[in-house]
Amino acid sequence: MSNKRPKSTGKVFIASLSLVQAVALIIALFPFVSTHGQIKSVSEKNRIRKPSNVEKQKMPANFETSKMPAIWLVESVSAFYGYDGRVLVAWRDGGAKSSLGFNVWRENYGRYSKLNSDLIAGATFNFAPRESEAIGGNFVWWDDARTPERYVNNLRYWVEYIGIDGQTRWFGPVVPEKQNRYKVDLINSRLITDITPTNVSQQDVLPEITAEKANSKSKDIFTKQSPESIQDTQWDVAAAPAAKLMMNRTNWTKIPRASLEAAGVNMSNPNNVRLFEDGVEIAANVTAGGDVEFYGRNKHTVTTDRRVYWVSNISQPGSAKRIQQINAGPFDGSIGQGNFMSTIERKDRFTRIVSLLNGDADNFFGGIISSTSLSQSIQIHGLNQSSGEQVTITIGLQGLVVQAHDVRIKLNGTDVGSMVFSDRDNLVSQFQVPHSLLREGKNTFTFTGAAPGSDFSCVDFIRMTYSRRFKALNDRLNFSTISLQPARVDGFTSSQIRVLDVTDTSNVKEMIVSPQSNGDGTFSFTLPAGSSRNFIAESANASKYQPQVVANTTSALNTATNAAQFVIIAHSSLFPAAETLKNLRQSQGITTKIVDVEDIFDEFGFGDHGPFAIKAFLNHAKNNWQTPPQYAMLLGDATFDAKDNTGFGGYTKDLVPTKLIDSLFTETASDDWLADFNDDGLAEIALGRVAVRTLAEANTVIGKIVNYDNLPAGSTIQNGALMVNDQPDGYDFESFTNQVRQQLPGNMAITTINRTPSNTATIRSLIQTRLNQGPGLVNYFGHGSVSAWTSAGILTNTDAATLTNGNKLPFWIALTCLNGSFIELTIESLAEAAQKNPNGGAIAVWASSGLTFPFGQVSISESFYQQEFGTNPPRVGDAIRQAKTFTTDLDILHLTVFFGDPTMRLR
Repeated sequence: MSNKRPKSTGKVFIASLSLVQAVALIIALFPFVSTHGQIKSVSEKNRIRKPSNVEKQKMPANFETSKMPAIWLVESVSAFYGYDGRVLVAWRDGGAKSSLGFNVWRENYGRYSKLNSDLIAGATFNFAPRESEAIGGNFVWWDDARTPERYVNNLRYWVEYIGIDGQTRWFGPVVPEKQNRYKVDLINSRLITDITPTNVSQQDVLPEITAEKANSKSKDIFTKQSPESIQDTQWDVAAAPAAKLMMNRTNWTKIPRASLEAAGVNMSNPNNVRLFEDGVEIAANVTAGGDVEFYGRNKHTVTTDRRVYWVSNISQPGSAKRIQQINAGPFDGSIGQGNFMSTIERKDRFTRIVSLLNGDADNFFGGIISSTSLSQSIQIHGLNQSSGEQVTITIGLQGLVVQAHDVRIKLNGTDVGSMVFSDRDNLVSQFQVPHSLLREGKNTFTFTGAAPGSDFSCVDFIRMTYSRRFKALNDRLNFSTISLQPARVDGFTSSQIRVLDVTDTSNVKEMIVSPQSNGDGTFSFTLPAGSSRNFIAESANASKYQPQVVANTTSALNTATNAAQFVIIAHSSLFPAAETLKNLRQSQGITTKIVDVEDIFDEFGFGDHGPFAIKAFLNHAKNNWQTPPQYAMLLGDATFDAKDNTGFGGYTKDLVPTKLIDSLFTETASDDWLADFNDDGLAEIALGRVAVRTLAEANTVIGKIVNYDNLPAGSTIQNGALMVNDQPDGYDFESFTNQVRQQLPGNMAITTINRTPSNTATIRSLIQTRLNQGPGLVNYFGHGSVSAWTSAGILTNTDAATLTNGNKLPFWIALTCLNGSFIELTIESLAEAAQKNPNGGAIAVWASSGLTFPFGQVSISESFYQQEFGTNPPRVGDAIRQAKTFTTDLDILHLTVFFGDPTMRLR
């Protein structure tokens, strides 16, 4: 093997740190280091051990880095040597969101050993963290070889980046730095093969009844009423006392009268009690005691897994819809034990592929398939193994890498077939197997990527239709019948059995059956032959599902009498802070209205949590209110994971949702989408966001806005500007800075900091010193990530959160990539950190939530400065809207987010 050091034709980043710098870097890199710099410990048994079959080969020839828009791929590669002889390799993903994963290599006299047994999962995935694991863009891997100290200087370490395009890039080498205060209990970063679900989302799926009852299917009820009448009904419901029932399971359920009355429903006349789903009245049953029974379904969208039902006694034409009872006749002993075709589905959602561009479809999937086999199981019950019918298996797979895929599939150890597809396609295939291949209980599918190269894909879903006996499990059964087929259903432990025909979910019918004892403590019932139908049956002993019951807060946002130039859309927990800002703007003659985001969901989304309701509300207000809003501020944070698929608690953080859209490179957030009513990329209302999660944070940000408003005009010019640019790296950032600088007033003192390769530490110090002095304006052009400026981190989110410039608050324009990615769950973006800093930071930040090219950043920055430092400066929200007309780059239009109050003026 060659002992020559490999040469790179592209840019590589080499960390050359002193011991002091190394310790500082470790603290900066890892969020799991305590305030005293001590690394939290974790049990030795949870560590990932070095594989015994370490691969050795020459360094591959491909060292070229790809040209990405103002981002880098890997930053801060470091290696640390400790007293136990092991080496810790640490690095950060630069924020490209295009990394499939990484390999870590040890170089020793020209010999290269790969240290990880499988690919280390990269930033294209999101998954729940383990204790003391590197998360949030930070990665670690151990070299457990325990090299004697006298030989450590001969070692070099490299990080190999593997992108979703299948290409590889290399970063390094780094020589291990000795660290005396060395901790050994960090866990290796997650391998792709270690990304596993915390739970299994398996459910019975009732078949669609297509031929005989197509006109009664619930999805067709919207053809029976005009959309206007459905919306009008929902507005009536939202304006009256009502109980909102949050269903995240498909089930027959009963809501106690006491719960409904506690939610404000008048139950004195049960005949007036009505049940609504998506603006349409559906059949329900009110018991003699006043309890409400109905068949409810969950809902699966990108932002919610619940369906909201409304119980109200509003006046409607005609009688309230009730569940019709149909006599099924006496028990028919001549009907033998039969079977029906049951469908079971497993659809896990724990792996997010941020770089997948698939429109409004979900970017969450299940297990990851590679050359290392993935096993997933499905539980089936009541199997009729002697059935002559074939089992239908339907499988959906999602490609991860731009290359050919060949996934081999086994069921219970037997070959089923293969799925061959390309690149990042989503493929659905069906297979037929005999029932003899199935087992009662656990059935295991095994998926193996067999194509050459990096054959990585994800499981979208597994669906299996098999012959099942008409036998209840845990006193419940979902089943279907086909035309002219009677049915006998066994296995209930109580003679009190409810049977519901749920073929038409808006007009559920109850079948009155005649249960009979089987003499062994179980009971059965029969149904006569009829048309194809869907049923659920449960006995009195079945466990009962209780949805969450919430009182409706009445609202009438739809009425034309509403009037406001400025609307603050807020989560109710943040109302006190919103009132402070409202009072300020009202005193200045700007009519302001605080709008509860839940009221928007109720009136414009039938109760569903998500961005579509917000867009519908803003559009309606713009076109129908007596005084239409010109400005809107979103008070509350948002996330990419409103349903908490990752386990990070996203459902508690998606307070005011944003829209996730496909940009050129990734799926990311677009607040402007919420007010872009004609889909031309330009919002029709000036928008701002205060991305806070608590009232304390909201009070901090609003307090800064109020104090800033009291500064004298001209303070921005008087306090001067700080303009920072990155070193040339594919783009001439210094030239961009000089171009924009020409738009600033001649009497404004400007500090320009130009990053060069050799002065990172000095530049970090200069930037923080100037920021702490409180310039009026801050501008940055260069590479960026969620948490930092440049690959060297010349300014980080930690820096922004700890600035001490007090009330001398600058307006930041940092339109570099990802500084405004406020939807992350484990990292606070640089923009958020600066906005929420209670001791300084920024008054507002204009930043990008995604990856964007710098040319459009320059154009809109120039326009903004021309307006704000012209003869008649507009409000900031208006200036930003106008500035966006100076670019045709759709990603610039969609992804630049204003963190602040759009009605503010630069002081």
